[in-house]
Amino acid sequence: MFHQWSLLYFIRHTERNKLNQTLHLTKCSHFEKKKLENVKSNTHATWKILNEVLNRNKSRVNTVFRSDNMEVSDPTEVNNRKYRYFSSIGPKLTKK
Repeated sequence: MFHQWSLLYFIRHTERNKLNQTLHLTKCSHFEKKKLENVKSNTHATWKILNEVLNRNKSRVNTVFRSDNMEVSDPTEVNNRKYRYFSSIGPKLTKK
């Protein structure tokens, strides 16, 4: 009896999840088409929407690099410190 109930419960939730996912994708598709129709004469806005849809957003991750008991968040300085660290690790390892 318990096995039947758990199987029915699983099937019901699985089907509900599929339906919700389909509804979500349909709504997204509809609104994206509306957005594109509103900006069809503006190529910059069109590409912006297409990149959002394709998940090609250029977002920067806030990188914090900890070195010499200091936290550095400037991207250029983070890159410089990483370069110094990785270029000096070889000679340090050969000394050991």
